[in-house]
Order: sequence, then structure tokens, then C-alpha cells
Amino acid sequence: MSTTKDQLSALIADKTNQDKVVVKKTIEAFMDVVNEEMKKRHSVQLRGFGTFHVVRRKATFGRNISKGIILSIPERDEAVFKFSKKYV
Repeated sequence: MSTTKDQLSALIADKTNQDKVVVKKTIEAFMDVVNEEMKKRHSVQLRGFGTFHVVRRKATFGRNISKGIILSIPERDEAVFKFSKKYV
């Protein structure tokens, strides 16, 4: 089961006695800041929770088995989140 942004904001609002709209805006601002920092290839570390960072995946080849075609998969950046040891 997964939790949506609306459900998460409602849970946090109940736990902190804050308005749900304010909490949702805070979550969206957090997501925007993390996204901006990762676009700059900076990591975002939340001690005791985990780290958001960017990993460069090298170019590789893939296959379409049904058509017998070899495809070139280009080099790319991937967003990665690594939990702290507390949660593993």
C-alpha cells in the first residue's frame, strides 16, 4: 500500500496540529528544493532518515528479443534515495 501526498499531508497535519493546506504546501516546497538541488547534482542529506543523490548510469546495450534488435541505451542521470542505517 502506498500513501499519496494528500494522505501524507493529512497524517502530518493531524500529528502536528497544523492546517492540512499549510502542510501540503510545505511538502511541495520540500520536493521542489530537493528537485532543484539534484538538478545541480548536489545531494540532500536528512540525518537519521536518508540521502537523495544523483547517480550517472553509463551507456549500455539492450535487446528487443521479439524483433531481434539490439538497442543503444544512452548514458543518463538517475535520482536515488538511500535510507539511513536506522531504517534498514
